[in-house]
Amino acid sequence: DPPFVSLSDDNPTKAESGKMVTIKGEFSDNIGVVSSELTWSPADAVSAPAQPIDFMNKSVDLNISNGFSGQFTYTVEVKDASGNSSTDSGTIYVDDRTKPEITDSTGDTDAGTGDYVKIEANVSDNVGLDKVLLYWVKIDAGQETEVTMSTTGGDIYEATLNMDPNKVGEATYYILARDTSGNFSRDPKTGSYTITVKDNDPPDISIARGDITATTG
Repeated sequence: DPPFVSLSDDNPTKAESGKMVTIKGEFSDNIGVVSSELTWSPADAVSAPAQPIDFMNKSVDLNISNGFSGQFTYTVEVKDASGNSSTDSGTIYVDDRTKPEITDSTGDTDAGTGDYVKIEANVSDNVGLDKVLLYWVKIDAGQETEVTMSTTGGDIYEATLNMDPNKVGEATYYILARDTSGNFSRDPKTGSYTITVKDNDPPDISIARGDITATTG
């Protein structure tokens, strides 16, 4: 007769990427169980040195890989001394709830009238980024303009903003990152960064050509 094996009804069916889940089950045999092992598929769903892993204690903790999202199946196989075996399986859906991380952004900065201002930020995500956007309000504009930030390699994203050559004051901006699971992050978390624009252009002086009359006296 094959061994009896049954996974617990309390085992999780949902989990978060990067978190730990506990799998429990029961098994028995009329002669004796010699091995009980747990495997999973796909292999990258769980962060572990190798599989199978021992399940003789009828409970095991699985660390969901940071960056995995989707569905994975785990299976417990029990064998008795006569070589008979039985299996039971379960499925867990992994939801990515980790927001993108935005660090080392340009922040507040200064510029001159007519300058091109480069805004940079380090943006990363455990699963993958969908887009990184910059929203800015030009001096005296009153409404936001959306700019798509592009990667320059690695996790560095940048956008270039052109200041009005005829206006001084404050322009503002913030960065919004969205990952492929729909999670959002904002930098700064509230409010906006400020670009202080000053007039650094000297006046133009021109003298009209024409006759010049001078007198002495």
